[in-house]
Amino acid sequence: MIVIVDTETTGLDHSQGHMIELAMARYDDEESCLIDCDSCLIGVSNNKTIHINGIREATMRKWSTTFDQSASSLKMAVGSARCLVAHNASFDKKWLPSNLPVPWVCSMRDIEWPAPRELIGSGSLEKLALAHGLGVLPGHRAIHDVLTLVRVFDRAAQMGAPAKMLIDRALRPASFWRSRAAFVDNAAVKAAGFTWHTGLKIWWRKVADVDVGQLDDLSFPIERLTWTELPD
Repeated sequence: MIVIVDTETTGLDHSQGHMIELAMARYDDEESCLIDCDSCLIGVSNNKTIHINGIREATMRKWSTTFDQSASSLKMAVGSARCLVAHNASFDKKWLPSNLPVPWVCSMRDIEWPAPRELIGSGSLEKLALAHGLGVLPGHRAIHDVLTLVRVFDRAAQMGAPAKMLIDRALRPASFWRSRAAFVDNAAVKAAGFTWHTGLKIWWRKVADVDVGQLDDLSFPIERLTWTELPD
């Protein structure tokens, strides 16, 4: 079993903002099937992102829980899980307790989806869904994004890539690599699955250790990084 999770927040900086919605779904990765799902609002006095997520402060006052209560629910959900899965996991991970007892898997960067890489493009959840022939729910709500990822896992299984296989591969030991290509080769670097890190201004890619030999076929130089996880 895995737990798919997503958050809505009042901003991008976790040191300044607040989490205002936590959604999760327990998913049977052996059967590629949804078990159950849940979502809760976490009350704040000023939702600065109401124009994005549409979560009204009056609604939060009436129906919200506390951060500790939502964190406790998440800890219970992951008690028997193999891992937590989130799209752009490095973002959601910053808003949640650091002592969760399972590893994280990023559905944007760690999973090798069956749809062609050129269709998935930049890796947004919307493009991931569309690349697998799925429609996208409107609005920025955590529960919508969680259920979209559930549907992508369902479709991947129909395409011959069951969730257990995808998760098994994502949990393999891996290392990070950076491109040393010249600027004029950026198109080739991107096509090879490297992602631009805005803060560090480098092209990087995470590769399972057993697959590192595939990098020998690249047309540009690369360098192994000392990262153990993706930095901010």
